[in-house]
Amino acid sequence: MSGSLSLHQIKVLVLCVVNGIPGPMPRHVAETALALCNANIFSIQEALHDLLKNENLTQKEDEDGTPYLFMTEQGKCVIEALLRDAPLAYREKALAYATMEMTKLRAQIGVNASVSPLEKGNGEEYTCDISLSDSGLSLLKISLYAPNKIQAQMMAERFRKHPLDVYRKILQILTGTDEETEEE
Repeated sequence: MSGSLSLHQIKVLVLCVVNGIPGPMPRHVAETALALCNANIFSIQEALHDLLKNENLTQKEDEDGTPYLFMTEQGKCVIEALLRDAPLAYREKALAYATMEMTKLRAQIGVNASVSPLEKGNGEEYTCDISLSDSGLSLLKISLYAPNKIQAQMMAERFRKHPLDVYRKILQILTGTDEETEEE
């Protein structure tokens, strides 16, 4: 994929990426997806500015100040009419990146793991506090003992990488549906 994209093509690609991913999209995901298509960062910023100004997109910030892009009805009409103005190879590459990045981000929503010294310990003992929530509903909240900080950090990191696996395993064990059947 060589060659340069025109400002018009970059605008179409931005709309394509935002439209192609369900739900709100962090602005940095759209910017990076276009940068991977060899679009100039200044052109990407100009395209986003124009799309927001022309009300093809709207932008809102969350409580942390992260800007999210939303497709407007006008933007949906524009992308339907102009989709073919951006080369298919660029559309596929940008959408593939955005999809992978959004999957990673969604997996991290509601996943918390922290390490803290044990209150009544000797200063070397720690706890690993993990929690998992979905749409504000707490699914799991556990505080685990660790004999040292390194082990607590390892537990926290493993939970961050595999929160659903941990949750499923706990549910299987507690509901008696785990693969290993206990002999009673």
